[in-house]
Amino acid sequence: MTGVFRNYTYGFLSAVIFGASLVVNKIGLNTSSLTSFQYTTVATSVAALLGLPFIIKSFSKLKGISRASWWQILVVGVGSGAVAYFFLFWGQRFTTAINAGFLVTLSLFLVLPFSSLLLREKFSKRKYWFILIMVVGVYLLTVGLGRVVPKLGDFLIIISSVIFSFNNALSKLPIRETGGELFSYLRNVIGAIALVVSAFFLGGFPSINPSIGFWVIVSGVFIWAALIFWYKAVDTIGPSQSAVTALSYPIVSTALSMALLQETLTLAQAFGGGLILFSIYQVIKK
Repeated sequence: MTGVFRNYTYGFLSAVIFGASLVVNKIGLNTSSLTSFQYTTVATSVAALLGLPFIIKSFSKLKGISRASWWQILVVGVGSGAVAYFFLFWGQRFTTAINAGFLVTLSLFLVLPFSSLLLREKFSKRKYWFILIMVVGVYLLTVGLGRVVPKLGDFLIIISSVIFSFNNALSKLPIRETGGELFSYLRNVIGAIALVVSAFFLGGFPSINPSIGFWVIVSGVFIWAALIFWYKAVDTIGPSQSAVTALSYPIVSTALSMALLQETLTLAQAFGGGLILFSIYQVIKK
């Protein structure tokens, strides 16, 4: 592995785990009695519990974090961990799965302008052409040769994507003090608290019993692992480059869907996957 690509390992690992988590979530939601919001609340709570021992171990480091960074951590935790999910699940009620699948990827593409605004991260004009090719690849892989017919819920999912992308860019600032791993644990805990409080107020918190299911626990583990690698990538190569590498996740989720869910792959989708890999290579190579 060359030095260039070694720096992107965390981003690719995050993409692999996140792509696999989409399949795990689909299996879990199909076999669980939980609603999608309840499922997310429980899975996020599992991820938060897994990170608590590390937070306790790092207690002395927490005291050295500046007030400005704590506010930024709070914004990211509540924004990405709770508010964005509200808009995402609300929007999913009023749109198709195809529309939602494509629009969710906007949360990665929109990291680029927010990173430019907040962090002054830039790409060369040549690389922006390959990012546009990547957009085409993602569309073909997630939608195929069909078309996205605008729905009421699409606007809500776009709001969710904007919130996710802004917070992903913002996370780089406090990560300079906390490091990627500790930040991921703090983000999970704050997000879980916000979701649990919201669930109690909305009357949507599930009772804890065996019927919740095994897969929601697995989903929590995948969230925990994916966010560790994601924020390590942000810490190492910045949010823009992390977003580019993470856009390989539809390839992973598609491959696992074929293997575990007997879903089929069209020629257009395969071509889209090839465009994604080609574009990622062109963007990250020196």
